[in-house]
Amino acid sequence: MPHRFSCKVKEHQVFSNFLECSSDDVKAVILKAPPTTCMLDPIPTSLFNKHIELILPYLTDLINMCLKTGSYPMIFKKAIVSPLLKQPSSDTNELKSFRPVSNLSFIAKIVERVRSSMNFENRWVLRSALNFASDREVVREVASVREQDMEIYEKRKGHEQLDEQS
Repeated sequence: MPHRFSCKVKEHQVFSNFLECSSDDVKAVILKAPPTTCMLDPIPTSLFNKHIELILPYLTDLINMCLKTGSYPMIFKKAIVSPLLKQPSSDTNELKSFRPVSNLSFIAKIVERVRSSMNFENRWVLRSALNFASDREVVREVASVREQDMEIYEKRKGHEQLDEQS
């Protein structure tokens, strides 16, 4: 039984130097993911995981197609946004006391996590640039960016001084 998706994609819309993810890559991401279910999921995540071997080839094809074409299905762009109280002691009558939390479907999360890991493995994106990197600390990141900015500033300042001397 073929499991390839058909999709009309113009030749110029396909990334030619692209390493596909394998079913093993996708399965590893699924098994690491928390088994949460959202109202956008067509089936409970527990049922999805129970039948992972049946679903895996189709999901792998879908993910590879998204990565190859650079397109992302609209259904994965939908989220259920809920307000979450920032601090238990915050005033519940104040809008600024809440932050929005977006709940995505399980498959959308898997597609994003596979894409993220592929970006990192292929050195397309630095690990620190990823939103949900587990070891990310805001203070360290801000300090790192500030340090990089200072290095760039010092280099530019040095070039300007050389230009003035010429």
